Formats: sequence, C-alpha cells, structure tokens
Amino acid sequence: MTKVLLADDDEIALLRLSSLIPSWGYEVVTVNNGESARQALLQKDAPKIALLDWVMPGISGIDLCREFAQHTDKDFVYTILLTAKSNFEDKLVGLNSGAHDYLIKPVAAAELRSRLNVAERILQHERTIANKNAQLRQYVSELEQQARLSGEQLEAIIDQHPMGVLLVDLTTRRVLRINRQACEMIGSSKSQMMGTLYHESMRFATPHAPFSAELFLRPQSFEDILQTACSQSLLVLRSLMGITLDGNPYLLEVLTDMTAAQKAKEQQAQFETRRRLSQKFEAIGQLAAGIAHEINTPTQFVGDNLQFCRQSMKTAGHLLERYRQWHKGIAAGAVTLEQLNQIDEECQKADLEYILSETPKAIDQSLDGVKRIREIVQVMKQFSHPGNEEQTGIDLNRVILNTIVMARNEWKYVADINTELDPELPLTPGFQGEIAQALLNILVNASHAVAEAIGNDQPTKGRIGVKTRQNGTWVEIDISDTGRGIPEAFRSRIFEPFFTTKEAGKGTGQGLAITYDVIVNKHGGLLSFDTELGQGTTFHIRLPLTPCTPKT
Repeated sequence: MTKVLLADDDEIALLRLSSLIPSWGYEVVTVNNGESARQALLQKDAPKIALLDWVMPGISGIDLCREFAQHTDKDFVYTILLTAKSNFEDKLVGLNSGAHDYLIKPVAAAELRSRLNVAERILQHERTIANKNAQLRQYVSELEQQARLSGEQLEAIIDQHPMGVLLVDLTTRRVLRINRQACEMIGSSKSQMMGTLYHESMRFATPHAPFSAELFLRPQSFEDILQTACSQSLLVLRSLMGITLDGNPYLLEVLTDMTAAQKAKEQQAQFETRRRLSQKFEAIGQLAAGIAHEINTPTQFVGDNLQFCRQSMKTAGHLLERYRQWHKGIAAGAVTLEQLNQIDEECQKADLEYILSETPKAIDQSLDGVKRIREIVQVMKQFSHPGNEEQTGIDLNRVILNTIVMARNEWKYVADINTELDPELPLTPGFQGEIAQALLNILVNASHAVAEAIGNDQPTKGRIGVKTRQNGTWVEIDISDTGRGIPEAFRSRIFEPFFTTKEAGKGTGQGLAITYDVIVNKHGGLLSFDTELGQGTTFHIRLPLTPCTPKT
C-alpha cells in the first residue's frame, strides 16, 4: 500500500482529504506544518507521494519542493502542490521549484484520484528503473570481481548476458568489449566492432555521446533509436553507468531490445481506438430508433400532403377541362342557364375554395418536413464522420446544437432543453468527432437521469441546461440536469471503465470513461462534476484554447 503524506494547515481540507484518500487504497500520514512534513519525508519508511500546501507555518510547501528536488541521494518522492493560486505564472513557479504536479483548491475528488494514479505510474517507472540500475550495479560488481580474469573468461561472461553489453574505454572512446547480443542488434560482428570509435560504430537518434562525469554518480536509463548496419531503426532501452577498473574510467552500456514492448504499446493504442469506435457505434445504435422516429414523422406528413396535392391537382384538372368545354360553348353562344348552374354545382362538389386555400399550406408544410429531414441527415453525417487525425478549430456551439438534435428522441419526452451559448466563443483546437462523442455521452446520461427522476406517471418534464463561455485561455461547457443526483458511493468511480449503475443490457459503463479520456488525456482539458441528491448533476468541461499533445 503506497503511503501518502498530506500536509495542510487548513483543518477542514486536511480532514476531508484524509478521509477520502484511504478509500482509494492509500495509507495517509497527516501533518499541519512544513517542519513536520519535512521530518516525515526524511524518515526511513517515508511516504512516496507528498501533497503539500503551498503556504504553511514554518517551511512552505514550495520550499520543501526545492529542498527535496536537490536531494539526489534521497529516495524519489512525487510531490504535488496544493494551492488556491490559479494563475499561469504561479503554476510555473510551483513546477519550476521542483514540484511534479499542481492542484488548485478546492480539490475535486476525481481529479485528485487521477493525479494520484499518475503518481503511482511514475513511481512504478522509478521502481523499474531502480531495479534495472540495481541489476546493472550487480552486474558491474560481478564484472569488477572478475576484473583479474583473463580476457577470454571476461568475454565469455559478457557473452552470456541476455542483453546487449558494451564496455567503452573513456580515455580513447573506443569499444573495448562487446557481447554477442549487442552485435546481433547492431548487425555487425565482434571483429568489426572491437576497437572502433564509439560514436562512429554506435549510431543513435540522440545527437550527443553520453560521456559525462555524472554517469559515475547516477546511472541513466532512457529509450533511444539505434540505427543498425542494415539501415534499420531499432527501439532500445539504454542503461549507462560509469565504472572504474584498475584506476581507469569506462562506460558500461546495456541495450535492451524494446521492439516487443513497442508492439504491445501499439496494440494497446489500437485497442483503445476500437474501444472508442465500439462505444460510438453503441451510442448510434441506442439512438437509431429515435432518429428513425424523428425522420419518420416528417416523412409521414410529407407523404400525406403529397397525396392531398395529387388528389387536388386531379380535381382541379377535371374542373379546368370542364371550364374549357363551357368556354367553347360560350364562344358559340350555346350555353344555357342550366349549364351555368352545373358549373356552380361541380365547383361546390369539388370544394374548389378549400383546394385553393389548403394546397399552398400543404406545399409549405412539405417543404418544412423536407428541411427537417435534411437537417437530421446532415447532423448524422457530421456525427458519424471519422474525423481528422490532426486537431482543427472546432465551433463548439455548432457541435452542441448538432448533438442536441442527434439525441432529441432521448430527451424530448422527459425534459426541456435550455441553451445559453456564448455567441463570441472562439474556435477551440481539438478532434471534432471525439468532442461530439463526449458531449453526446453526457447529454444522453442527463436524459436518462431526468427520466428516472420524473418516472412514468409525472405530467411535468425535467430540465437540461447547456452553457458555453470563454474564461481566459479556456473554453468552459456546463451540462446540467434535474435528475436524482449521483449517490456518494458512486461518485469516485463514475469515470472508471465499465462501471455503470444501469441495469444489465442498458449500458456498458464505457461512456463516461471514454468522455474523461477524450477531454483530459486527448485534449488536455478538465472534467469534473457537482451533484446533489434529489436536485441533479452538473458536469463541467474545460478545454484549452492552445493545442495540446494527446497523452498516451
């Protein structure tokens, strides 16, 4: 169980977070001042994650970040600054002081849990690197113990290592030893590699040779691209360490082929893409019946109006033919009073006045129906479009209106929708298809929440509200509903994949998880919510106005 230090002089905040964090599987140590935090972090079994309030009595959180950033000999501690300072400049000061992350008070539970998850992953990477370095040190120790063995014996030991191993003389910068695995990676033989200049025989994407005194104090591990003798690119993990043998400096480099790991990473990315598409198709499938109904309604009255117009044209044509015959009789002077009465009777029987007054209305209604169908089809086309692989400027107001149309059959019987869209909202960089999917997921969830709240027998509807606005360098979207609200037990889990409160067969639990991934990881935004039982829920989306590199 990972131990977390929580340092804050705000008793209320300290009590709230200290009761929340253990429910996520962490052990919490709480202090209310900087000096106590410092002592806790210097203990033998010190916490690995530290949540530090910026301003505390004695030593401030930012001073602690500076201090521990300089302690390269201490165990790694992942520090997160807690502060009400939200200016961009303050964030830069905090991060430049050595803090690894930055959270603005009051801290949202979902965001805090997400940041702690990130810290866990980074700590895992640190442990992996530490293990690699420990293995490397152990291997170096074994090499030093065998330093007096003959060259053939030492080379046999190196050759048995499953990873690529090179020993470079730092005085001459030439390859002194190289094992079989390294030769296979490079695509050259031992005889071709031995004695060659390191920077000529080892071609990496990193432009400079890693010869520095720091390697004797702190080993380095990082991924790089190795150009083989066959001009192929090989992804490798380079582990570098400076060692001294018989008073002479050497570079020990261990190469790990990361091709399999990279392939697994690519397969994971493909899985995520398929998962998003699956959820998108699921959403379209859920809306299909409603969309068909939305198209069928105007289609029906267009068809009825066309039938009426066809019958009216048939009747009007018959009367016109009769008038032409009567006109010929009038020209010949052969029309009788009885024939004139017949004209009036036929006009009355055909209800000519009704035809003349209703036919234009039927045509106008039909045109409106065709326009409605065209709008629905256009929205479906935009929604189902796969989108661009690159970010483009998005008109969020238009995307929201299209999404409302797309989900109309989900909300029209249970809620009235009110939109307050900022007409001056700037274009927002992002992936339009994925943003539309995220908004649709929240809107459909809001519709279902309102439907559950009002029940089947309530004569009144609920309400769904959508607002947009610009706030500095961010665009904000609020989607609120008058549903039942989210129970306390579910609030920390609603963004987890496959978590759902719906009955079996009515939801896969992917919607909000994918929405969170799209907003936070893909667009560098923020996603949070406020909820109150019996009153409803409001989801808050914040998207940056500057392009963001998607996280993997």
